[in-house]
Amino acid sequence: RRTLPAMALTLGAMGALTALLTAVRPYLVRPVTSFGRSVPPVREEDWMLVQPQSALADKTLFDSAPCFQADDFDACLADHGALHEYSQRHPLGHMRDLQLAEGAVCLGLAALAVTFVWLWMRRRSF
Repeated sequence: RRTLPAMALTLGAMGALTALLTAVRPYLVRPVTSFGRSVPPVREEDWMLVQPQSALADKTLFDSAPCFQADDFDACLADHGALHEYSQRHPLGHMRDLQLAEGAVCLGLAALAVTFVWLWMRRRSF
């Protein structure tokens, strides 16, 4: 009688946990930010948070859509002051740190769940 609701509750909890981890994963470890006249080449195994984009000197991203119609794309960017590139990425070396941080989040949530159930069952038993 209670199996189906318990399975539905578990499925919902797993969906919520997956959504939570997906939302916070980019912020668990500080990404590598590149800004300058040229950024390091993107490696296939890097997790790109912000693809290399044109940027102004104050690190604001430049919407290069108006320059797509120009005959000389680079000259158009230079005319608008977008001479820099900006990107954010997690290199492969961050994988262990990201996994440890995610594991700590899951372990903390599991400890909260066990504490809640233990207190709830203790109160119902007596």
